[in-house]
Amino acid sequence: MFEGKNYNANNYLFLTNLFNCTENYPDMLKAMNKYIELNPTLSKEERKLLCNAYKNVVSDKRNSLQILLREESKQSNKLHEISIIKEKITSELKEIFKEIHSVLDRYLLPNAQDSESKILYMKLKADFYRYHCEFAEGEEFEEMSNNARKMYKEAFDLAEKEIPLYNEVRLGLVLNYSVFEYDIMDNKNEGYEMASKIYNDTMKILDDVEKKRSSENLLLIQVIKENINIWSNETEEDK
Repeated sequence: MFEGKNYNANNYLFLTNLFNCTENYPDMLKAMNKYIELNPTLSKEERKLLCNAYKNVVSDKRNSLQILLREESKQSNKLHEISIIKEKITSELKEIFKEIHSVLDRYLLPNAQDSESKILYMKLKADFYRYHCEFAEGEEFEEMSNNARKMYKEAFDLAEKEIPLYNEVRLGLVLNYSVFEYDIMDNKNEGYEMASKIYNDTMKILDDVEKKRSSENLLLIQVIKENINIWSNETEEDK
């Protein structure tokens, strides 16, 4: 819908917000990427729009893949049909991943003005490598998992030095990094310990967290706690 249109950055930002309000996420993503090409230094609110656009475009396809994987185990006589649909969805996901990595590498990371934005962009790269791991196999899985771990680790090390413990970007990073280790890499102890540490450390500075609280960082702390409880119960069941 943008072909041949001579829009400026403000027009694309308006369209991004409009598509967000109407939950038209594919067009929201197109408008957001056009905006980034013209204005690669994003504000905090604009970074949230970016995350929301990609999250919603990808989440439906990830959910569809999970359903297909469950169907594979039940419909042994329909494996060919299921594999065709799986191939289509994974191909679409790979294109989206290729696009976001290009946007991050060409525009956003080189123009990050502060540690928080840089860490968020590194986290996003790691997250999309992690999503790729969900359906990758063999050498492809090795490559994507190595990329994810490297990027999570770099973002984690920078976050420890540069932004507060209760910062929502740091909390979200540790949440996703721990899920990567626990679920994708099957490093149960490492994922559990990582989540437990940030939760326990956050509780030690609860007064500061309360002063700086937002609905987002409190929600992240709650999700981390829920993961700890679930993983702890799984560990007990395995004994």
